[in-house]
Amino acid sequence: MREKNRNRALAAALWLTAFLGVLFCKNAALTVRAAGSYSTYPAQEDFVIQAEMLPAYSETCDIKITVGNLGEDWEGTVRLSIAEGNHAPCAYDTALSLPEDSEKQFVVKVPIRSIGDFDGTATVTLLDRKDRPVAAEEFRSLLRGGETTLAMGILSDDYSKLTYLDMGGEEFYFYDDHYPISLTQLRQEDLKDMLNSLTFLVIDQYNTGILKDSELDAIEQWNRNGGMLIIGTGAYAQDTLQGFDGSYPGAVCTDIIAPQESSEDMSAQGIPAQDAPADYVDFSQLSMAQFKITGPISDIDFYTRAQVGAVGMGSVCLLPYSLTELGELDEDYWQVEPEYFVETFLEYAASSAASRYSALAGGQVYDNGILDALNAVAASNSVFSFGLLKAIVILYVIFAGPLLYLILRLAKRRELYWLAVPVTALCTIGLIFLAGRGFAVVDTAVYSVTVQDLAENTAGMSYLHCYDADRREWNLKLKDGCEYAGPLSRSSYSFGSYSDADSYFYHIRKEGDTCFLGMKPDSNFDDGYFYLKHQGEDTGAEGSLAVENIWVDYGGASGRVTNNTDYDMSYFAVLGEDALYVYEGIAAGETKKLHNMTPLYDMPSSNYASYSYFYGFVSDYYDKGEYQKAGALSALGAGIYSALSQADYEDVLVIGVTEDWEKTVDDDCNEISYGCLYSAW
Repeated sequence: MREKNRNRALAAALWLTAFLGVLFCKNAALTVRAAGSYSTYPAQEDFVIQAEMLPAYSETCDIKITVGNLGEDWEGTVRLSIAEGNHAPCAYDTALSLPEDSEKQFVVKVPIRSIGDFDGTATVTLLDRKDRPVAAEEFRSLLRGGETTLAMGILSDDYSKLTYLDMGGEEFYFYDDHYPISLTQLRQEDLKDMLNSLTFLVIDQYNTGILKDSELDAIEQWNRNGGMLIIGTGAYAQDTLQGFDGSYPGAVCTDIIAPQESSEDMSAQGIPAQDAPADYVDFSQLSMAQFKITGPISDIDFYTRAQVGAVGMGSVCLLPYSLTELGELDEDYWQVEPEYFVETFLEYAASSAASRYSALAGGQVYDNGILDALNAVAASNSVFSFGLLKAIVILYVIFAGPLLYLILRLAKRRELYWLAVPVTALCTIGLIFLAGRGFAVVDTAVYSVTVQDLAENTAGMSYLHCYDADRREWNLKLKDGCEYAGPLSRSSYSFGSYSDADSYFYHIRKEGDTCFLGMKPDSNFDDGYFYLKHQGEDTGAEGSLAVENIWVDYGGASGRVTNNTDYDMSYFAVLGEDALYVYEGIAAGETKKLHNMTPLYDMPSSNYASYSYFYGFVSDYYDKGEYQKAGALSALGAGIYSALSQADYEDVLVIGVTEDWEKTVDDDCNEISYGCLYSAW
């Protein structure tokens, strides 16, 4: 009986333990789910979160974030992340304190080159001081102003005849996605208020002379900020261009060719008759304006006669005919569908703009070259000699085995063998650690190249290749004066799961005026690539790399180059007419005659010289053990690609590299830095 009672008591205890365990586990599971769900944060109702894309942009997408606190005093971090598919590769953090019943606004600058998907969902998450999420809000299509269509404003006295410009509802392929075009009829009184919501602005059969100076200035500023301006002219060219200065948009009407008189004469639009392809429409049925080009308009589409030029971050598309008259043209004179015709000149206008939408495609070839350069810089400066480590390991293998046993046996203290082995191992690890400190793997390694246009007299742009020996997350405090920072290349992103607020690969953090950058590696020595823009005028190197009688083409280079800076340059490069030549260094104040010098490297196609330059030319020095030369020449390669991404194709560039440049990081790290200075002529 006593045995039965004991068994029952034991069974009851087991059942009670199991029940409590299930209850505890269930509550724990519920707690975990609640902490990971954006909709069930305990303090969600205490905060109001808003995000807005500011209309003015150039190198960054400026996102204004507003956070209101309806509860108790709060202090923590506001995190902005932009999902690319299921991933949010970079977290942009801002430290913030919010007293009770207060509201604060701030702007997060997200570099265009760091964005992989402008249609991605942006999430703003509030984290407490222990990095626990307390509230979050999602914003779809934030980087496109929250719009799902492309807005086209039409300024015309006959709007009804231009409605075909929406391409009949067909979607327009606009930088990695398809969008329908929504039309908006503009009037003078609401023009300025409407501009910032537009992607395209069409002016056709409208007298711009009635517009106020402030309204014309607003159009130009919108255009330079990335908007695309399309001007139809034809018989109405004088009125349509009347309000504009000849320097903007860059054309003055000199004559108008009446219908039936322009079938063979296309020279006014820059197309010799013998070179003209088959037109998309019979332009002889339209009045055609002739122009004197006074501004940036330089390219022409043979099929639509659209003349295009880049204006700031946007573009101007000048049409020698009126879009109103074009829409009234009998279908017998069309060779293509009107929708396709409209799509063609819109694509031409969009491709000429340097807006945030085109930056993805346009800068990728240069970013790939800079990545190659940073990898070559790191390889040239992290060549280790493992001779000492090999000796330590070999001695340990010999000593910790038979030799140690033999010594203890002769001393008749064999019982100490199992104590002596771990002691010997610890001593060896200590020796390896001390030897390893000389390999610069204890602190985060940083290889930086700062590129500066001497004409702008600013501190320029820095490109960083960073890694840490450990798998822990690391952050580095940057020197004061960082305007913005971000990941350089999307190709190096980790592709883990980014569904939680603390999941990211790259990390940019602002605390007041101080900026930090870092990453959460997936493995030891995981590479990270960053770039940062330095702030302020009159903070860079002064002077120029001046040229005289310079001449560069595929056959060689001649002329004189003078180093009018205070820096000795280990090597310098001359680029022109799509040809690249690299020479031995030039000291401060020195003049070199190119025709007396033999280039170390020459390439007749500098835009695509990455493989030849880094894996042919630079690697030769690396293979010969001349690592300092290989590092400097690799840094010069980064300067070449960065300068190419900024300069005009027609420019002659002179670029020099100097070693031991001012460092970018004000923190515990091992940084090796280079400076690349260039002048465009």
